[in-house]
Amino acid sequence: MASTVLGGRPRPFAGAVLAGGRSRRMGRDKATLSFAGETLLERQIRNLQEAGAGEILVSLNRERPQAAPHLRSARAVWDPAIPTDAGPIIGLATVLTEADADLVAVVAVDLPRLRLCWWRNLRDLTSPGCGAVGRRSDGWFEPLAAIYPKGAVREVTARIRESTFALQPLIRAGLRQGWLRSWTIPPAWCSQLANWNQPVDVPENQLPNQ
Repeated sequence: MASTVLGGRPRPFAGAVLAGGRSRRMGRDKATLSFAGETLLERQIRNLQEAGAGEILVSLNRERPQAAPHLRSARAVWDPAIPTDAGPIIGLATVLTEADADLVAVVAVDLPRLRLCWWRNLRDLTSPGCGAVGRRSDGWFEPLAAIYPKGAVREVTARIRESTFALQPLIRAGLRQGWLRSWTIPPAWCSQLANWNQPVDVPENQLPNQ
């Protein structure tokens, strides 16, 4: 299995793509949009594999099971039906619960411009039981392109039970509790974080025929 190395000690890690959103603003399933000749879902799976992830998980919405048959090199895991509209914290809980590895590189499907250098930088900051997250110069964290320890699922599920779904407070809690460490994202790297939320975000030549 692929692994990261810190101080000469190998650590296996998993990759996970969050693809269970409803894509309401986009008007179609974002995972099926194309970028540079591959779908966004295929691209994220490949990037995680090339970054060294072993097992790849894809969290999917139970209301849209049609994506599952198209997964060839990843395992589908299903977000719970409730609570509804809780956002990506539900997918995060799903992949942390299902992953076998101690560390899980988690990415939203709609970040097509992430490069391998992003994952390699985060990976080098991890240690057993401690993941890594990027921090913008304005203090905003990037929780949907981060590496989490599997043990974070306790905090994640506790917040879901309390209907506390925001990810920024979760990240700050992880930093306080010691299961995350942060790094300041270089300004030149911020372009990697452009996400495709609505049609205006997508280059015209990447939009499928309606």
